[in-house]
Order: sequence, then structure tokens, then C-alpha cells
Amino acid sequence: MQRICWCLAILLISGCEMSPPPAKKVAAVPPPPGVTSMTAEGFSFGGKQVALPATTAQLKELLGEPDRIVEKVNRILVWDGRGIYAYCRTDRDEIHDISIAFKKQGFDFDPQNTFPGSVDVGGTTISGSTKLAELQAAGFTGEPELSLEKQLGERFVLVEFDGSVVGLSYSLP
Repeated sequence: MQRICWCLAILLISGCEMSPPPAKKVAAVPPPPGVTSMTAEGFSFGGKQVALPATTAQLKELLGEPDRIVEKVNRILVWDGRGIYAYCRTDRDEIHDISIAFKKQGFDFDPQNTFPGSVDVGGTTISGSTKLAELQAAGFTGEPELSLEKQLGERFVLVEFDGSVVGLSYSLP
């Protein structure tokens, strides 16, 4: 009986050590004053702008320190409180995509909170409640059940859509 108790204790202890620590809950942070926008010139947030490709330092100056970094094929910087994440190459410090999450998609890099505002995309205001007809009227094309895109200069804006806007990605070709 004592041997069984010791075995159970060892299993419980080793199981606890193997479990990852729970993620620290991050409170939602409203966007700063100023228009959040995606244009041919760059991504603007709180009155500051960055052009792609950008460096991690430039993005940190724009958005603050990320809440976490997820290593995948790309390094993904996540601002859980802001509902924003960005993809950085792993072989060099180059941000090639900045994404806004209006809904969670079930990925481990989903921000804990969704973006609470709207984004001006080339003169069109887009939020989680923007309708398909509005996107199409603004020049977005593609498969509505998957995604729509629009070119802004040398950059692209991809709208993930499932009946409503799930997210926006501002990226290099």
C-alpha cells in the first residue's frame, strides 16, 4: 500500500512539473487617441507610423513591449491587451505582417483580447461588424467565405471573413 501511495505521489508531482504554467491574463487596452490605419505608406497607431518591412524595435516603439512571443515558422509577437500580433522572420529582424484580431480563431497565438476599435484601411473604416457589401464596395476582392484582399501601394490588406470580419492583416507581398 505504501509503495502505491509513493508511486501516485511521484506521478502527481511529475505531472505537475510537465504542465505548462497558466498564461497570465492580460487586461484589454483601448487604442490610444488617433486613427489606427493601414495605408500605402504604412501602419499607423496612436499617431505614430511604421512601414513594412519593420524591425522589432520599431514595432515596440509603436505598440509597446509584446506580452509574449510565440515561436513557429515565424516569430509571432503578441500584444494580448491590444488584440494585435505581428509576424517576424526567424532568420533576421524583419516584421513582414501586422494583424488585428476582431475575433479569436483558436490559435495558440491568438491575442487574449480582441481589438476594440476600428481600422481605417485606405479610406474605409473596418471593424468586426463591417459587412461583406461594404468590403466589396471598398475594392476588396476574393472568396467571401475565406478572405478578401486589397492592394495598398506595395502592401496588401487581407480581411479574414466568416460572415463578419475576423481579422485584418497588413503585409508585404
